[in-house]
Amino acid sequence: MCAVGQRSRQCCDKVFGDDNHNDTDPVPVKVTISQPYIPADADYTEVDAAIAKAEALDRDLYTEDSLKAVDDAVAAVVRGLNEYEQAEVDAMAKAIEDAIDALVRKEADYTAVNEAVAEAEALDRELYTEESLKAVDDAVAAVEYGLPGSEQEKVDAMAKAIQDAMNALELKPVVVPADYSAVEAALATIPEDLSIYTEESVKALEDAVASVDYYKTAEEQAEVDAMAKAIEDAVAGLELKPVVIPADYSAVEAAIATIPEDLSVYTEESVKVLTDALAKVDYTKTAEEQAEVDAMAKAIEDAVAGLVLKPVVLEGWYLIEGDWYYFKDNVAQKGWLFDKAWFYLDPTTGAMHTGWLLYDNAWYFLDRMTGAMRTGWVYDDGYYYLFNSSGKMLTGWVKLGDLWYFLKGNGVMAAKEWIDGYYLGNTGAWTYNAIGQWKQDSKGWWFGDTNGWYARGEVVTIQYVDYRFNAFGYWEQ
Repeated sequence: MCAVGQRSRQCCDKVFGDDNHNDTDPVPVKVTISQPYIPADADYTEVDAAIAKAEALDRDLYTEDSLKAVDDAVAAVVRGLNEYEQAEVDAMAKAIEDAIDALVRKEADYTAVNEAVAEAEALDRELYTEESLKAVDDAVAAVEYGLPGSEQEKVDAMAKAIQDAMNALELKPVVVPADYSAVEAALATIPEDLSIYTEESVKALEDAVASVDYYKTAEEQAEVDAMAKAIEDAVAGLELKPVVIPADYSAVEAAIATIPEDLSVYTEESVKVLTDALAKVDYTKTAEEQAEVDAMAKAIEDAVAGLVLKPVVLEGWYLIEGDWYYFKDNVAQKGWLFDKAWFYLDPTTGAMHTGWLLYDNAWYFLDRMTGAMRTGWVYDDGYYYLFNSSGKMLTGWVKLGDLWYFLKGNGVMAAKEWIDGYYLGNTGAWTYNAIGQWKQDSKGWWFGDTNGWYARGEVVTIQYVDYRFNAFGYWEQ
């Protein structure tokens, strides 16, 4: 019997016979043919469940980027795969589930809340009652950050609560202070030198001064008047110490004034005589001991007269009659001199210059102690100045590192004032990121900046000029 599908000639001959053997009847044969196997469809149950989960999402709660990942995973589903491709189908379901698990929730908009909080923090708390300020503080403390977009109304309500509390702020009542003019007048009568009075009487005065309380109101004026009376009585009660007449040391001081400042140019022996005479000066002598004091003065005068100069070779710095000179080969140098630093020597006398110097239309500063030319920042007589590496004084806007400073026409560093719309703080650096400008309404002129600040109840320096603003922020012209 031929196998299913066998097509050999021999097989066919055996079944149906050969043309050469037609004398025999053919023998019937039963042939069984197998059908090919058709795979079953893949199981999309988990895919369909994941898609249903994705379609049920509240899309307002999540970011667009994370929702796109879900949409891309759903769009990537391929239908019609069979059971041999079940792993691919399961991977599609997992991709959708993973994208759903990775969704990023949107946060509510806190802009109004942040603005309200910033406004609350900028309040001048000295102006309002504690109770009304507490309502503002409570509203700020009640802010809950990180809420999703679905709770925007709750976030908006937080901002409104802060604004409502600020709108309800109550100004403190005005307290009229007591009149302290009598106290100030009494204080003005206190002698500058209290060392000449007895300790007991001075203590009574100090106690009266220490008892002054500057926080009394007009209703407590009687107490303030009593403070003034106590000071007046204590001043009147000051008792002088017993007088001891000291000796007259004017001759001693005059003799000391004749001592040369630079003793290094004199021999050690003659200088020792002078230092011994100085060591014997006793400033505790009385008028009855005046002869001893006069002898001290005479000893100093004799020692000064007896000073013997060393052989002189002038080279380098010398202090002569209060001024420093620089000699080279016994010749006093003049003009600019470099000796570890730059110095300026008077072009006529050769004396070292200190302090401010106008040279070739530029200002320089020579250290008041050492005479060395200064560069960088210099603090002199209560003001800061800036000098470049060549020692020249700078003016106008200057940037140092990441910070800007402004030096006025006279070189003084601007500080705690507005220049060209920019505020320069205590250090003189511009660090306040806002622009100031004058504004006017029907009530008058006022000055504020782009951050919402405005001057009120204070004096503000703007472009070199001091302006006073009242409690409502208007310029008092």
